[in-house]
Amino acid sequence: MKLHAERPAGHHIRSFEPGLLRLADRNLTAAAIIAPDRLIEDWQPADPLAITLEDLAPALALEPELIIVGTGLTQRFVSPTVAAQVMRRGIGLECMATQAACRTYNILMAEDRRVVAALLLR
Repeated sequence: MKLHAERPAGHHIRSFEPGLLRLADRNLTAAAIIAPDRLIEDWQPADPLAITLEDLAPALALEPELIIVGTGLTQRFVSPTVAAQVMRRGIGLECMATQAACRTYNILMAEDRRVVAALLLR
């Protein structure tokens, strides 16, 4: 599925399919954290239900206004405890299927929002 015809500045997601995330300048086959100005490859969590605050630390360090967690092929949620810990820092947290997370990230990035996507690919 093609997500966007134009390339805004920053890490733009061109397409997603299970196990493959295409950015403007590379293909990723493992979970990653993506911000307009940063790319953290080989993010470790495999299951959104097991994501901890420590797993989200690289995303939190980027000081976003919103973290979008792409949970794979279906929408799942991080634990309410982790979500509350993130939101207490004044950072929004949304969980959605990775395909939707990619679209949402691109839209918010194009609006110059401080957004970070933490994406599981399966």
